Amino acid sequence: MEKGCFVRHPSEETHAKWGVGIVLEGEVGGVITVYFEKPLKQMKIKTDVVKLVRVEDPGEAGLFLKNAIYENNKDRMPFPLVLDRFLARFEGGLRGDVYKVEEREYKLKGCDFVSKQLSKSRMDALISRSDWGTIATDIKRAFSQVNLLASFELMKLNDAFKRVDDVEYLCRSFYELMYGELTVFKRVDIAAKSLSRFDLDKWPVITYLLFMAFPEKYMFVKPTMMREAAGNRGFDIQYSSQVNGSAYQRVMMFSEELLQRLQADTREELHPIDMIDVQGFMWCTFADGWTDESIRKAEEKLRA
Repeated sequence: MEKGCFVRHPSEETHAKWGVGIVLEGEVGGVITVYFEKPLKQMKIKTDVVKLVRVEDPGEAGLFLKNAIYENNKDRMPFPLVLDRFLARFEGGLRGDVYKVEEREYKLKGCDFVSKQLSKSRMDALISRSDWGTIATDIKRAFSQVNLLASFELMKLNDAFKRVDDVEYLCRSFYELMYGELTVFKRVDIAAKSLSRFDLDKWPVITYLLFMAFPEKYMFVKPTMMREAAGNRGFDIQYSSQVNGSAYQRVMMFSEELLQRLQADTREELHPIDMIDVQGFMWCTFADGWTDESIRKAEEKLRA
């Protein structure tokens, strides 16, 4: 078995526990090193004891395993345990009252605002009249709808729009990011460059309106949370503090992989509706976004 090929354990019972693996090192001294998807760890397999079976089509596991991070001294919590812990902490999972009220509903209100006030048709009409003031006001209001940005990021955004000579430039930059004809990854590249002069070329700023306008398609990037989530899944998003389309493409690959994994679970309460739920799941599990005490208080508030 050569490095990079996909394999599985010959035992059906063990295969069900381990899933598909990718060979990290070919056979050396009768031992082969494999990284398996479900335990999320690499294992040394003695080839004279276990005859691994080559897998030609790894299915969904392929995307995950091809982008896996292999760290010698760091075991991650197996993903099945991550799911169990999420359900144990949040009753009803993604369908539970705490999650829906505290994580989903207010984001949907933000999406509704963006879909109405910053729709392509409305922005086109305002642009045709050169009504940059209205567009600017709506953009600033859109960013303040949902508390996903840090206060200093909102301050920089508002300060940028105070410069009268730059208002049209900013409006056009955000419009092209949302509705330009190029691929979203090229649009992210362009937006990062065009907004860098205002120090707005930050992941939360660049990805916020995409997430709010198209929650079924695009992901909001909070760097620390995204890196923690991808790290647990063993997915190399090739993070860079410099916003760029290539890294965002890998963020989307990871987000779509996580969406598929959650939807494939037999428990309906883990099935995300859109990227809002994927982002919410990451916040609730990988970012320490919720302490046990804050969950308890949220439950008490709902019962009151």
